[in-house]
Amino acid sequence: FIIPCLYHWIGRPDLTGERVRDIVAKNFNDGFEGLPGNDDSGSMSCWLQFHMIGLYPFAGQDLYLIHAPIVPGAVFHLENGDFKIVAEGLSKKNRFIRSAELNGKPYPYSALRHKDIVNGGNLVLKMGPRPSDWGRELLPAVL
Repeated sequence: FIIPCLYHWIGRPDLTGERVRDIVAKNFNDGFEGLPGNDDSGSMSCWLQFHMIGLYPFAGQDLYLIHAPIVPGAVFHLENGDFKIVAEGLSKKNRFIRSAELNGKPYPYSALRHKDIVNGGNLVLKMGPRPSDWGRELLPAVL
């Protein structure tokens, strides 16, 4: 499940986004065979849902890896307030994250901590037609 996200460790979350788009396009659809393999208590559908919104939880850590989403936005309704993800300008052409803001401040990292989500807030991903230098670092002093 984590293999498409390994590009984060070489500073290329743009490649994670491209790989995920390819996997989704080739393996998921609304037909009879539209979910690859056994859903195994929801793990395949969770994989799809997380990747569609541009986040993926890194098992055993408090990290969510950020990559280009496939949908323009999502909202988590949480106890401490909503956490919103917005992909500004997302289109077939604009499928790369050019920059990001977390709660109105520039956010250069390609991962979030769990606390950043559960406290509520906004993650705005500004999309463009080419990869940028955004997200070359996971987080300061991570892994």
